[in-house]
Amino acid sequence: MANVVFQDEILYIDGIPTFLLSADYPYYRDHRDDWSRQLDMIKSMGVKIITFYMPWRHHAPNDPLYGSGFYDFTGQSQPNRDVKYFLDLIQQKELMAIVKPGPFIHAEVDYGGIPDYISQAIESGLIEAEKDCSDLPTQWQQPLLIKLPAALDPYYLTYVQDWLNHVDNFLVANNYLYPAGPVIGVQLLNEGIYSNSRERITGFRSYDWSLSSRNNFRDFLKTRYNNSLANYNSFHGTSFSSWDEIEPPRHWNWPDSKQKALEYLDWGEYCADFYRRVLATYKSYMPNLSVPLIQNFMPVYGYHKDIVDLNGVEHFNTRTVPDLFSPATHGYTAWVGSPTNDENAYAKLVFTAAHHRGLNTEGNWSYTSVWPEYQYTTPSYFESMLYTAYGATGLNIYIAASVDYWTSALDSRNTPPHGPAAPISENGQPRNKFWTVQQLSLFFGNEGRHLLLANHRQNRVAWGIYPPYSSACAWKDNTSAWQSAGFYDIPRNGFYGADGYQEMCKMTDFEFNQVNIKTAPLSELQQYKMICLSTYDWMDRATQDKLVSYVYNGGVLVLCDLVPYLDENMQPYTSLKDTIFYCPDVEESLSSIFTSTVKFNNGEFIGAALWRTRSITLTGNAVLLATLNDWGWNHNVAYRVPYGAGQGIFIGFHPWVNPLRNDGNLINKNKGMIDYLASHYAAASKLAWDDDNDYNVDVQELLNTSEGIVYVAVLANKTTANNNYKIWYTKPDNTTGYFNLALTAKSAALIGIENDNIRSALIRGVNDIDAVYMAPKVTLGSRYLGAAIPCDIMLAKSSSSKYILTVTNVQSANQSTTVWLPFSDATDITQINQDGSTQSVPFTDLGTQIQFIAYDTQTGIVRYEINI
Repeated sequence: MANVVFQDEILYIDGIPTFLLSADYPYYRDHRDDWSRQLDMIKSMGVKIITFYMPWRHHAPNDPLYGSGFYDFTGQSQPNRDVKYFLDLIQQKELMAIVKPGPFIHAEVDYGGIPDYISQAIESGLIEAEKDCSDLPTQWQQPLLIKLPAALDPYYLTYVQDWLNHVDNFLVANNYLYPAGPVIGVQLLNEGIYSNSRERITGFRSYDWSLSSRNNFRDFLKTRYNNSLANYNSFHGTSFSSWDEIEPPRHWNWPDSKQKALEYLDWGEYCADFYRRVLATYKSYMPNLSVPLIQNFMPVYGYHKDIVDLNGVEHFNTRTVPDLFSPATHGYTAWVGSPTNDENAYAKLVFTAAHHRGLNTEGNWSYTSVWPEYQYTTPSYFESMLYTAYGATGLNIYIAASVDYWTSALDSRNTPPHGPAAPISENGQPRNKFWTVQQLSLFFGNEGRHLLLANHRQNRVAWGIYPPYSSACAWKDNTSAWQSAGFYDIPRNGFYGADGYQEMCKMTDFEFNQVNIKTAPLSELQQYKMICLSTYDWMDRATQDKLVSYVYNGGVLVLCDLVPYLDENMQPYTSLKDTIFYCPDVEESLSSIFTSTVKFNNGEFIGAALWRTRSITLTGNAVLLATLNDWGWNHNVAYRVPYGAGQGIFIGFHPWVNPLRNDGNLINKNKGMIDYLASHYAAASKLAWDDDNDYNVDVQELLNTSEGIVYVAVLANKTTANNNYKIWYTKPDNTTGYFNLALTAKSAALIGIENDNIRSALIRGVNDIDAVYMAPKVTLGSRYLGAAIPCDIMLAKSSSSKYILTVTNVQSANQSTTVWLPFSDATDITQINQDGSTQSVPFTDLGTQIQFIAYDTQTGIVRYEINI
């Protein structure tokens, strides 16, 4: 039994929670003779886990199954195919590895790493191509327009099985699986099947209507309808005599009833299940796999104020349902642009991280062709800190070292060096990013296990993700299209839902979380004190019943738009309505032109409404929550119902308007509504915030209650530096405190606090993209940590009596600065040098802190160790 597992998406190695800081090194793009040197450089950067793809086309360029080719894992045909030597080096250097054999890897290699004989088999008709909704083959861009195989095509699967069997046997035969060897995990597939996890469920780049997929769709329907074709026909209003007669919908055909709309919802639910089926099938081809399986998703697209495709979030919610893929560990990438330069990129990264806690499996530390700002360190650092602030359990440096050798058979389009801005040059020299990664490595290597055990959602308020609403909207975003089928409105979950909710959270520094109310067990829902979502005509029976139990057991459920009255088969079902949301309501043309003021509890909170509003008649034990005045007439527009230990709250208007729309500035007018409802009815107030409530200063708190440690992340996406941010946070005893922080523009800090003292800090004072500098400093009461000269500073607690410190990017001629540390009982300071030598460092005791001269890590100093 391997001693490496993931639990709650956290990596445990031999029982110890480990923040999975890793670095990707594409050995297949480098000279074999360079591997050892570059691995040494990565190790000296502090990274102990190496991730790497194994390109199928690289190791088997000729057909080994039906031709004369063979799998080369030892460099027989080309030196840089010797992945055995590469893994041996990793083991010899006491590093660990995560292997990524695809079969599709992207990685800017031709055909995404699939061999050309697969394309030839498609062209000859042996393998069917993946098909879009118009029955056209989906294609890859390198080489241009090459057809992708249907992921579950039977003939293609013989190749996939042979490839993954050989990788599996290779890892086992050489004892590479942990604990005998260095491999602690295997990632199958990449960002979905063909880097398409977030793509559309119909229309452009949609997938998959191939025969093999359609057959799997029919198999899915059998499970969905309890293997009863009679049930299927009854619910759909059809008269099929065989499952084989059923074809999935391809285009919206304007159904005129809810029955006829059901087939579109079936396909939406199948989209995530299809990916689950592919992953399970491919995993079965590695039967000896005894280390964790990892899978990753692309971040959301078409989000926030992006006018290109606002419904992108609905397609994302439909396809990206991480709970379906257990026990595979959830991961996600970060390829949406720099959050310091693009507000949309910022919002997309936040949404992706909050969608489901997990690993950042690829962060951009090297690529500049699309986003030139990544030639600088600031965007990479900020991106990593943003993901950490929203609960990431690991970060990946993609890629760690620039590489400059490959053949055109592997990559015919790109020219060396690959990853030109990586922390390590192709010649093995450290670039500026190297020292920043080294600081991250030291921080997470020492603070990581405490940070992982901190609750990233401790305020326990979330947006409820319900994928069926997203898949409905993804099919057709048109009011009349859904109303003509008998529905109240366009079902929405992300667009005019989670996006508006997230924006309102950001405006007030309220923590943003998500939970999938359909797939998450009741025990997970119960971790949240309040769940908000928009609901529509239907909701499946199991989820309705689960939400009723959630409220009964103490949860606060906030609904708006409409209380469901149908189940997943469009049959009458009113569990939520009968038990909690039973007040009669009627749609009124209130506030249809101008925004109208909404008063909660006679004006304790003032909000606003536009569009259609529901006028409510209170019955039973319902309590009036809010009223709206419409041209002199008062209407009840919100109520709450105590039920069991919890409460149900219904809001008769739609407050989560997408940020793209002005709509009477509704988001701004309702921006305090979430924390008002949470604090009044769920005992869940916001946890951390900046004193100025600056929209561009995002403050997130992670609380480790078992050890009494608070971590506060400050993301200052501003164009100016500030030497005195006042940051409020909530202590373990639920009282509030604050610290002052000096931070440069477009920068981030992570501060650890224990027993009302500064335990740790990671503060970047150098903004190299804009050349804005600030001497970093954090003050908590009478204690402070900081530097006299602009630089990046890192302090971490490595044991009960030892701290470590580094400074880098020191903006002084001799690369040194005076530093102050918040210790009153230091006994000695030791300087650890790159060559392994040590020396004692003099310091001055100032009472509540100590002071000494620290030199930049770039001068050959690995770290300072402070004993107390």
